[in-house]
Amino acid sequence: VHDFLHMLTGFDTTGGGEIALQSFGVAQTNSLYNSMWLSVTTTQAAFLHPQMNPGLMDAITEGWRLGRSVKTNLVTVKWELRLHEQVSDLRREYGVPDHSMM
Repeated sequence: VHDFLHMLTGFDTTGGGEIALQSFGVAQTNSLYNSMWLSVTTTQAAFLHPQMNPGLMDAITEGWRLGRSVKTNLVTVKWELRLHEQVSDLRREYGVPDHSMM
């Protein structure tokens, strides 16, 4: 599901894209795993790499906003049954803007 969500949301696999996708997951499902992932990352940034905070917070904000705007819990979709469909059609169906954050 993680990789399908990368394609659907447009969040790439760079550090910022991964953070945005974790934040998207928290907004969608209130997942403890995603929340812990974000807390560890923000703690590391605060103490070890504070120069990363602006980009990190932008990624968290973008993922959160998108996750809250999409009303369907995309984790529960049976993606294996939809492999033949175009990503643009799936984005339109679920209300995911066609954009790429990173």
